[in-house]
Amino acid sequence: MSGTKIGKDEKMERKTNKKSSALPVIILLAVIIAAGVAAFFLLRGEKFLGGRKDITITEAVTTNTNGITDPELGNPDWIELCNPTDAAMDISNYALGVGNEEGGRFIFPSGTTIAGKGYLLVYFKDRGVSTTGKLVAGGDLAAAGETVTLYNTAGEVVHKVDIPELPANISYAMDSAGHFGYAKVPTPGAENSTAISKTLDGAQNIEAPKSLIVNEVLRGENGFVEVRNNSSKTIQLHDFYLSDNADKVNKWRFPQQTLEPGALAAVNLCGSAYAGSATADGEEGKLLFNANFKLNTEENTVYIAGSGGNIIDTFTFDMNMPGAVAAVRTAKGVEYTGTATKCAENSDSTFAEITWTDMDSSDVLRINEFLPKNKFDITDGDGDRSEWDELYNSGSEPVSLLGYYLSDNSAERDKWALPDITLGGGEYLIVFLSGKDRTDGEMHASFSISDTDEGIFLSNYNGMRSDSLLLPSELSANVSIGRGENGEVLYYARPTPAAANTAAGFAEPMGVGGFNPSSVYINEVCAVTTPRSGEMDWVEFYNGGDESVTLTGWHISDSKRELQKFELSFITVPAKGYAVLSCSGSISDAAPTVAPFSVSALCAISKTPITIFHVFVTMRMAAADLNTHLKIIQQRDRSFVVDDTFFPIVYHCISSTDVIDEQLTGRLSTTPP
Repeated sequence: MSGTKIGKDEKMERKTNKKSSALPVIILLAVIIAAGVAAFFLLRGEKFLGGRKDITITEAVTTNTNGITDPELGNPDWIELCNPTDAAMDISNYALGVGNEEGGRFIFPSGTTIAGKGYLLVYFKDRGVSTTGKLVAGGDLAAAGETVTLYNTAGEVVHKVDIPELPANISYAMDSAGHFGYAKVPTPGAENSTAISKTLDGAQNIEAPKSLIVNEVLRGENGFVEVRNNSSKTIQLHDFYLSDNADKVNKWRFPQQTLEPGALAAVNLCGSAYAGSATADGEEGKLLFNANFKLNTEENTVYIAGSGGNIIDTFTFDMNMPGAVAAVRTAKGVEYTGTATKCAENSDSTFAEITWTDMDSSDVLRINEFLPKNKFDITDGDGDRSEWDELYNSGSEPVSLLGYYLSDNSAERDKWALPDITLGGGEYLIVFLSGKDRTDGEMHASFSISDTDEGIFLSNYNGMRSDSLLLPSELSANVSIGRGENGEVLYYARPTPAAANTAAGFAEPMGVGGFNPSSVYINEVCAVTTPRSGEMDWVEFYNGGDESVTLTGWHISDSKRELQKFELSFITVPAKGYAVLSCSGSISDAAPTVAPFSVSALCAISKTPITIFHVFVTMRMAAADLNTHLKIIQQRDRSFVVDDTFFPIVYHCISSTDVIDEQLTGRLSTTPP
């Protein structure tokens, strides 16, 4: 094979010619690629409503039961029109036809415009143009399927939609690409931003997005529902309804107001009679509304629905939730708190169940003492001897009284709320049960105590903890009910308001007579002897205990000013037995075992350190004076004073024919001598 040799210059020329001939091809390829890329991105980008340039029917609901509610129209069917362009469009004299009614069923009045990218609703009801300015066509849309046609002023079809059979509150909606489908969450008068399914079954299985949720609920007189924007976008509250009835979820509609992401708003539940403004006056920065319904004690669910009537959120709480407790949404679900926080973040102090549990030693704030019949004890600032309740903080740290309530009724534990103050460690607080209802300095509850009440109840709604001191069937005046060192309930003849219960306490209320019936007490006296008989008066002791008692350190006296007049250490009283002490004021009867006084007025036995165990009062009188004297006894204060402390007295009134024994219960009994 032979070849032709090419010189250097010729090679360069051929190379240059080759490059020149390839350039147009490269440019052509670049243009094609650029066009392809442009076409690719053009095809990828979805034009608004499929690129339509004229008024478009974008959504319809043919059976509206709990969606749009109007005071005049009720729950009308509706269709939605949209202007897909950026400029406003005048649709005056456009016509809307339904079914075979060509030529239009409804003529849009003069001046009807739709803003750029805006929406317009047409309602279907048996009437003409609404007096409130709404566009209302006559008749209803057929739930079994309907054709709706929009005509321009020239009678040309602008848009026609064949609506299939639709269940109640499901809409037939156009997505952003211009394709129709089924929406479980209708969006009347707004962009169809919720999920749209190609099939009806698919739409019904779509879970509605919880953009607005219930965050807190409080029932009762000051009840409210607090909601939160649970989405990442600002929402229009007017697109939502609030209700306590699943069959009428459109009971109350939010006013026109936006809510920022994560923000809170609260709705005061004012009751069905409320006819005022839906917008409430609130503190700066707090969004408050007023609704014309209220949650009663038999309602425990709140619903939020979208503008199409679809339920977006359901909030259910314990039916037994008290009025002082709020239900709150937490990461664990629905929990409860005794501190409601309207239009503010929920309290961190929550509990899981609505069940009252009894307080114990782990609860630092408890009832320490309770005086249900104040006859001789402290007076309040008004000079009244009001009954009182004493609270005690057994801890070392201050405790807040917020969330605590006092009551005389276990079925209404939140009768009176303690003020939002703190009680220091080891401190006492007296609350007068006067019914005066004030907390300015002196504490006065809103209720008073009577013999028919159960007792006193302290309830902490932050945890459903409760403490109580119950009234026995019979209790004498000025006898208090309190707690002993081990928390046991005791009865005290000497109340100790705002101080520790250091007085002698008794396990049984009828044991509080100035003496302990399970110990030694004066059982009988004899002061009625024949004059100049030489016989002495005497006092009989009885030991109600199970062991014998030697009265070392015990004394007897006829004077409250000299309680240690005569020492009794030589006497031993057997268990369930008796001992007798002779008494005489005569010098001739003086002896180490004879008390140096006559039993003519008062006998009191005491024990070192001076604690009065029993007081016995005797009086001589004629039988004719007996009834009159008994009336005096019944009316006088049943007490005497030792060192400014009141003690009960047992009166024994003796005549020649009757023995009258008045115990602290106030009962009178007559027996033969």
